[in-house]
Amino acid sequence: MHRTIAKLRGSLISGIPRRWNSSGDLYGDEKDLCKKPPKKIGNLVIDEEEEGIYTCRPRNRKGQEKKRPNCWSGKKGLLVKKHSPVTHVIFNLDGVVLDSEKLNHEAHAMYLSRFKKPFPNELKMLTSGLSEHGAARVLIRELNLNEALPGITEAVYAQGFRQRFRGLIKRIKLMPGVNDLICHLHHSKVPIALASSNTETMFNLKARCYPNLMDRFCHVTLRTDPEVTKGKPYPDIMKVSIRKFKHPPANPQSVLAIEDSIAGARAAKAAGMQVLMIPSRPIPADIATQEADMVVQKLADADLADFSLPAYPQGVYYS
Repeated sequence: MHRTIAKLRGSLISGIPRRWNSSGDLYGDEKDLCKKPPKKIGNLVIDEEEEGIYTCRPRNRKGQEKKRPNCWSGKKGLLVKKHSPVTHVIFNLDGVVLDSEKLNHEAHAMYLSRFKKPFPNELKMLTSGLSEHGAARVLIRELNLNEALPGITEAVYAQGFRQRFRGLIKRIKLMPGVNDLICHLHHSKVPIALASSNTETMFNLKARCYPNLMDRFCHVTLRTDPEVTKGKPYPDIMKVSIRKFKHPPANPQSVLAIEDSIAGARAAKAAGMQVLMIPSRPIPADIATQEADMVVQKLADADLADFSLPAYPQGVYYS
């Protein structure tokens, strides 16, 4: 537990298990946890008839003709880092598309309180972006949980974490600006995908309230994909996601990864991609800038032109 932030300069984890699926999962809920439950026909969720629920319909924003703000306020210095042109974009889920990374931290803290163990910022940074089992391995080792619960395994910890997270699901919402960005890239014919450390069960649970938005992605690659041998910070999940595009780029440098964690940024860099980072708390700005090509506090601050992506149309937003 006494490890410092400097540890982040090295490897975050090693030997992440290849695949794990729970049978009789705790998340087989009978009731929908979305704030506004969509229409259901059997096991099929239907919400296409609901007007304006993230359908990527362009709307005119009355009285607003100014360009979207960026972190340079339209005035860039002479020594701005040059970025290679981007043709494909891969999003992370927690902390980029969904405001759920802080809920992951909260669920860990709740479960660790059972053992009277803290969850300091150093461990939040170490576990952000990892799979359930990857995070469990780190926490069992760093906090010596075997002392509090002899014989505790990654599977036992992961189950306890999921039980706590289940009660937080209803608080999940979209990250600011992500709906506009996804719909803009979709309408601009830029291939986009999603690569997440979540298991299939957890992904379905988190994304169930936003099926229309998830449909904008060409594909979704998860930690439990059979082709993903190792999770983040290893590059496997990024390489698999790139290969899944109908027309994969010839050079991975043409792919932009949008990440919020150090593990995710390192996975993308190891795959040869460029990284736009929206660092989740409590990652310090100086560490984030060393891990990514561009660091912004929110998606609206990113200037798409820096990566040769189509600019947002003036006065238009998406609902």
